[in-house]
Amino acid sequence: MKIIICFIIAFLPLNFLRIYFYNFIKDYKILNNSKIGFGSIIIAKRIKIYNSKLGKFNFIKINNLKLDKSNVSNFNIINNFNQLECINESLIGSYNKLIGENIENGNLKMDKSQFTTSHLVNVNNRFELDKDVVFGGKKSLINIGLSNEPTIINRNVYFGSSIYLSAGLKIVSEVLIGSGTIVSESLNKRGLFVSHKIRKII
Repeated sequence: MKIIICFIIAFLPLNFLRIYFYNFIKDYKILNNSKIGFGSIIIAKRIKIYNSKLGKFNFIKINNLKLDKSNVSNFNIINNFNQLECINESLIGSYNKLIGENIENGNLKMDKSQFTTSHLVNVNNRFELDKDVVFGGKKSLINIGLSNEPTIINRNVYFGSSIYLSAGLKIVSEVLIGSGTIVSESLNKRGLFVSHKIRKII
């Protein structure tokens, strides 16, 4: 029943109507200074959206969603994990897939960080992005595999296009990952890392 109600609300013609009726659902709290794009379906146990923008035709089905001064663009699938928290001007661009294997597991926290476009992100563990972490370009495979260890990316880390990042790794601050790089081990030193076999060049 909740799915049907959320589907109907998503296709109401005006933003203030979508916010008004979403707020009728128990534990949904969306402030009027936010924007919920046409066709965006939000199904969750708890939702808090403050000073944020959710674009058009997104599908979100998770347990907990918190957007605070952050943006989610258009045509994203965010499905089947426990919690997404985007704060402090974080950005999820368009055409991304953020998916898990069990809706009770997986917590993604973004703090002034970004996924650009067309990335596949697995969320099956604790996955934290610190300030100014950017997954740039497109078509990267991010946090792939199952791990009991958290994936922690510290501040000022930039990933180029089409990278592969294994789950359960830790990356220190001030790191650049070149396009096409496979990251299968934690990085404990600053610098630029490139190639299919990870190596530091600076």
